[in-house]
Amino acid sequence: MTTQSKILATGIVLTAMAIVIVALWLADGAPPSPLVPNGPAQQVAIEVDPSDTGEPTPSYHQFVGHMTCAECHSEIHSVHIATPHANTFASTSESPIAQQFCGRTMSSGGKYGTYEYQCDDEGLLVDIQERRDGRLFPLEYAVGSGKHAVTFLTLLPDGAETIGVEHRMTWFRASGESGITPGQNADVPERAVDFFGRVFRGEDMRRCVSCHVTTGHIVRGRIENLTAGIHCERCHGPGKEHVQAAEDDDTAAATAAIRSKWSGADEVAMCGECHRMPDDLAPERLKRYPNSLVRFQPVGLLRSRCFTESAGRMKCTTCHDPHAPVESRSLAMQLDSCRQCHSKPTETHCAAGHSDGCIKCHMPAIELLPGISFHDHWIRVHDNDAAADGNVDDDAGHASAR
Repeated sequence: MTTQSKILATGIVLTAMAIVIVALWLADGAPPSPLVPNGPAQQVAIEVDPSDTGEPTPSYHQFVGHMTCAECHSEIHSVHIATPHANTFASTSESPIAQQFCGRTMSSGGKYGTYEYQCDDEGLLVDIQERRDGRLFPLEYAVGSGKHAVTFLTLLPDGAETIGVEHRMTWFRASGESGITPGQNADVPERAVDFFGRVFRGEDMRRCVSCHVTTGHIVRGRIENLTAGIHCERCHGPGKEHVQAAEDDDTAAATAAIRSKWSGADEVAMCGECHRMPDDLAPERLKRYPNSLVRFQPVGLLRSRCFTESAGRMKCTTCHDPHAPVESRSLAMQLDSCRQCHSKPTETHCAAGHSDGCIKCHMPAIELLPGISFHDHWIRVHDNDAAADGNVDDDAGHASAR
């Protein structure tokens, strides 16, 4: 047998071993061995414009990375790098919150077991005390900035596809403690993997990852070419041509090569790719508008008269600095945004005669979980005597909005 034939045969054997190991894990609780390489498989692009073909879109190779953007846009970059958007995805080996779990034991309340956490050079791992068999389940990624919470995600190859496992436990900043991941408290495990968390497939799995990263390709349970977090090129598009034109001192070409202006509707749609749009929700939920929908800000904004009667002028950035945390704009600054329109003679004025308190009355903060609140972006006169009929439990979970 030639050397090339030996290498090919070895590759086939190792790939077959990987498939068998994963199958055992999904059936019996055994994790895929980190020593067995993931064999070749079709790729799924996670980009601004994902490809339906399973191959990287041409634009993927045009990304330069946010550190390259920082060479010219250092002031904006220095602010953005500290925002929740920029820190919404990390490996558990690099996440300070994930590292807090090392050596800890947490009860799921008896339904799913007692979780025992360990750490190694690869990150966080977990075992279930009641199902102990010496095989640890890897928790690969910390998802969420930590402003509200952090949940752990594992990607596993399952046959020809990759599945995502959203861990059963979530860390909450308000309490500094962990509890059952929102939306998962009614899950009934059917396979061993289900005891560790909820399984997502297909578009739900892809979108879960896509909304927390700028670039990456999922290949047999792994993310290659990962740019974790939401950075410049996620919104402005790939920067290679922009950078090249800037280096050539061609200002017009540099401006044309990057996305920098949007209509109100286009900007809301762009933000809604992750913050959700009405089409992402079941019609009956839209009709009832339960409290849980306040975390999908574009859904409320799109039905607000402030938006519908603005002739396309109102957009997300009318009130929010996209490069800075929400807290960077004071309440006074936010109220000024309201007054820019509502102080004009031709615009609607407050029927109660107030010139402040706009947000408190018309965009109240609604607490969905202890310490976790979102402002209602359906800007309207609220009927204080008519309580909303919804609650967080009517939600299908964070990764699936319908």
